[in-house]
Amino acid sequence: MSIDSDFGRLAGADPETIRDRQIHALLGHARSTSRRIEDMTCGMSQMQTMLTEMSGHLKAQREELADNTEITQNVRDAVTAGRVAGHLIKWAGVIAATVSAIYGAWWAVTHIGHPPGP
Repeated sequence: MSIDSDFGRLAGADPETIRDRQIHALLGHARSTSRRIEDMTCGMSQMQTMLTEMSGHLKAQREELADNTEITQNVRDAVTAGRVAGHLIKWAGVIAATVSAIYGAWWAVTHIGHPPGP
């Protein structure tokens, strides 16, 4: 719908009156557009503020994630070291038991039938 069609009902009216009404309508549209632009600018400013805050939160979360990753890796390394130590202790026990059995057998072979003492 154009401005001319809105004022078509003023047919026969004074051209200056039609022009004044058209200018009045255009100024109304200009004010409305200006308010909308102002609202959009305000909204964009709020969005920029929110994005800045979110960026700060994201940076903090990344730092916390890096710390958490480091802690997780340290715990994983400690668990792995514990498992390795457990396996070493088991093998040391098996070796100690074997050495003890061999020594016991050797002692039994060399001392059975002899009276104790010098």
